Amino acid sequence: NKTILGGFAMRQITKYLKMMNPFNNMEEMPTGVYIIKKLFAFLLIYAATNVLQQVVLMAVFYAGGYDPVQGNVPAEHIQMVMMYYSFAIYILLTFLYCKFIEKRSLKSLGFQRVLPDYFLGAGAAVILLETIMAACCITGGIHFDGVNQDTDFIYMIALFGGLAVQGAAEEIMGRGFLMTSLLKKMSVSKAIFWSATAFAFPHFFTLFGADFKYAFIGVI
Repeated sequence: NKTILGGFAMRQITKYLKMMNPFNNMEEMPTGVYIIKKLFAFLLIYAATNVLQQVVLMAVFYAGGYDPVQGNVPAEHIQMVMMYYSFAIYILLTFLYCKFIEKRSLKSLGFQRVLPDYFLGAGAAVILLETIMAACCITGGIHFDGVNQDTDFIYMIALFGGLAVQGAAEEIMGRGFLMTSLLKKMSVSKAIFWSATAFAFPHFFTLFGADFKYAFIGVI
């Protein structure tokens, strides 16, 4: 009896491990198992991208005549811009996963009217941010002392482009890939909850390094 039960347990474990394998396109499984599978795929893309980011940045540093091993690296602000642009690797790996594993098109990731929607969203973001800044100025939270004459506009433009890549990468992974995949097995509200949780995960380390009240607001 123990042998039979042990064999049954192993078959069940193998069955569920096969279901949770992020490299197959199986969808016929309990919802809880499906959630774990897609979250695992999300974390796998995230981890693989982090490794590739470091490799690519190191290669770029060496190509530029630097030696990171000896501590010879570009200025901090240049490293930051390069890091933001390297988020394109997230986009590439997500595209590849959805195309070859999930057999999905770019349209299914939300790319239907790319530029009109993107600029509409960017315009809304600018209005919201300026509204917040204006409210902070009115309430005395911040003070406007004029335009900095030493502003490096080339750096600002480069930074803007990098942040656009970084923001797009997070949206493509969290909404285009994960949320859309989860919608196949659950309601919109549940898919939003799980995708938002996964979306917040990469930010936890930064959030919880700050004061608790900021971490709490950030997580919410």
